[in-house]
Amino acid sequence: MRRLLIAGIVALLAVGSTTNLQAQSFKLDSSHAQVGFRVQHFGVSYLRGWFGDVTGTLEFSEDPSEMSVEVVIQSASLSTSFPTRTEHALSDNFLGAEEFPEITFKSTRISKKDDTLIVTGDLTIRGTTKQVTFPFTTLGPRPGPFGNTRFGATGTLEIDRLEFGLPFNRNMEDGVPMVGVTVEIDLSVEFIQDKK
Repeated sequence: MRRLLIAGIVALLAVGSTTNLQAQSFKLDSSHAQVGFRVQHFGVSYLRGWFGDVTGTLEFSEDPSEMSVEVVIQSASLSTSFPTRTEHALSDNFLGAEEFPEITFKSTRISKKDDTLIVTGDLTIRGTTKQVTFPFTTLGPRPGPFGNTRFGATGTLEIDRLEFGLPFNRNMEDGVPMVGVTVEIDLSVEFIQDKK
């Protein structure tokens, strides 16, 4: 009888532990967030850039349909490693960072296939919002070295920048765009458990 009672208590504790894992709040670890992009230049190479100020939240659940994620990028934190080019990218020809200081993403639906999270949501750039679907390879959640649970996500997404109102659209004499219309967004981030 005593053994049955102990087994019952252990089972209840296990159920409680599982429930705790099913719903966790995470904050994006800005020091371990890489959000960049690349775009074709003159039809012969690719220019790259990245954003240094990225924040966000993740509501994690073992049931993907109950998960949600939000990310906020400060437009002015863009760097292209070349000051003149960075200034051009921040200008009204492209991001219009002064008038549109934030790039945001808010999920509306999340599903899972193998180790890939299929995240659909609203991406807002330059004040224009479009629905996009972003496939993420995920790792975790797993214990971090300092006592906080971590969750990682890596993925890429292609967008048409003209659909988001980034207006620069000049062509060379042969019709090839000076700056490509397709922009590849590359994202690799870590979320850390929010211990409130």
